[in-house]
Amino acid sequence: MIGKLRVVIVAAFISLWIVPASGQSVGCDRACLEELAEQYLQALVAHDSSRAPLAADVRFVENGIALRPGQGLWKTSTGLGAYHHYFADIRAGQVGLITSVKLNGKAQILVLRLKLDAGKISEAEHLVINDSFSAAAYDKFKLDPLWLQETPPAERVSREILVATADKYYAGMQRNDPKGDYSFFHKDCNRVEHTRQTTNMPPSIYGHSNDSNFVTLGCEAQFQTGFLGFVTRIRGRRFAVVDEERQAVLAFGFFDHNGTLRDIPLSTGGTFHVPPYFSTPRTLEISEGFKIKDGKIRLIEALLTESPYGMNSAFDIPAKANPITGPCERACLNSLIDQVLKAMIDHDFSRAPLATNVRYTENGHVLALNDGLWGTLTARGSYALYLADMKSGQAGFLGSTVETDVPGMLTLRLKQEQGLVTEIEAICVRQEKPLNGKLIGTQTMMGPPWMTDFDSNGFTQPEAALTVTLGAGESSSAADIARAVNRYFDALQRGKATAAPIAGDCGIRINGMQASNNPAARAVDPAHPDFRPHSLGCAAQIDSGLFAAVSQFRERRMLVVDPQQGLALAVGEIDHPADTLQIKLPVVGEIAAPAALRIPTTYLTTLLFKVRRGLVTRIEQIERPAFYGVSSGWPK
Repeated sequence: MIGKLRVVIVAAFISLWIVPASGQSVGCDRACLEELAEQYLQALVAHDSSRAPLAADVRFVENGIALRPGQGLWKTSTGLGAYHHYFADIRAGQVGLITSVKLNGKAQILVLRLKLDAGKISEAEHLVINDSFSAAAYDKFKLDPLWLQETPPAERVSREILVATADKYYAGMQRNDPKGDYSFFHKDCNRVEHTRQTTNMPPSIYGHSNDSNFVTLGCEAQFQTGFLGFVTRIRGRRFAVVDEERQAVLAFGFFDHNGTLRDIPLSTGGTFHVPPYFSTPRTLEISEGFKIKDGKIRLIEALLTESPYGMNSAFDIPAKANPITGPCERACLNSLIDQVLKAMIDHDFSRAPLATNVRYTENGHVLALNDGLWGTLTARGSYALYLADMKSGQAGFLGSTVETDVPGMLTLRLKQEQGLVTEIEAICVRQEKPLNGKLIGTQTMMGPPWMTDFDSNGFTQPEAALTVTLGAGESSSAADIARAVNRYFDALQRGKATAAPIAGDCGIRINGMQASNNPAARAVDPAHPDFRPHSLGCAAQIDSGLFAAVSQFRERRMLVVDPQQGLALAVGEIDHPADTLQIKLPVVGEIAAPAALRIPTTYLTTLLFKVRRGLVTRIEQIERPAFYGVSSGWPK
């Protein structure tokens, strides 16, 4: 009965929404907007988008990815947390909320933004943060009452000044000049990050550093040290919800750490040695609330999660590809790969033969040619495989890399016209776990878990079966190779291997680990110790039905097909919607879903196939977890 009453109340509020001829919206006040958010949350946990007043063309974005209502958190939310920090922008018809939800029973932080147009939700934005510890802490966290105080009209500043003041925070943090003007901070300013106060506190370690003094300082004093200079760029700043009554702003954006800064001289006389976590390019998707008092920043509440480097929100304007073809033989294509890699290592894109309209993506996101790998790649490793498709003018590469002190694997696709590169697609996976007893990188902060951790020790040389020369009668046309690979994908998705052209001695490796016929493979569910998929052969794995039950291969594309070598380099996104905790398999029966698949996740995946006599004989698979629904950044 209470749920029905709440819906009636919200409907009554929304019925007051009036859009006059001027286009300025009036009628939905703070209570109306907060009730709207509450109705939306109730619909979310009910997994029923029809219970929220969504516009027919509503834009739904979760963690920067455009999804459809019913996907993502709509499938997996199972409960709501007690903490509710609202921001109401009455003039713009927007509401923001910092809260927590339960995702398949596990606490997660949620930042929610809704936009109301003519009584319907036209935009819905989720930032879902995989930090269960802080999400649980939010249930007992006490919001500073100052956030909820309305500022008397005579003491308020305009919307424009509120936004400009909040933006000074980002302008000051970006590359953090210790000599900058930070007088925009209130003398009593405090910042909270994931329920932890990180200013004016007793000494304690901050972030990934070994510095314990930083948290003892106030907001202005922290910026005056220069400590935050490893934040090299803050992009996509959107001051989405401006609460004029409470003089507060809820902002969204991306913190880029390009991985090139190793030591930062501090104004205190010391040196901040940037930790290994920032040895490779990283982007943090963020949302922050700002409370402005006396025209200065008085309170900050910060929430953040890691995203692929260079990622943009779906609310940003995406770049478009320019597909161009042209003639180039194998030696020419291989040379272009080498030249681009050398230019990356030299950190100078002008040394590569690039067309003026070249488009570069890294892990599915458009970057400038002085960013990402162009700033951090320091060496090539010993693993290297080249593919050439003379017909389409495309070159492929799969090889080991080093960025500063972090090893990884790089998939590269180039497209050229008359010897000039017009497209570059890079997909890189880095070592995130201790290597040879040394902490090289830290597990991706608050990111989705890995099913199979990447092990750079597995990439010293290509497996002999991948490089073997095909004899007479063993090779196939490019079209036949592509057809064989697609039949493999179809069989994988259906859970039936009978129609797949799979060799009896087929082998699979995933992230450098043996993933077929492996006697040391572990059970997926301890309650079924005999079901160890990676101990099975390629065909038996498909027939087990595990992949078909938990995954969907999306946007699969052939990057480069090299018929002379019998190689095909493919890429795609493997979606794990995490909408079931129990999996029914045809032979094993019901098993528990692996822990890594209990959070909606998409794996950016590269697969190298060896096709011999029309049969798939080897698969080298490299994957990394990302936000659910992420795209490759290129058309299929």
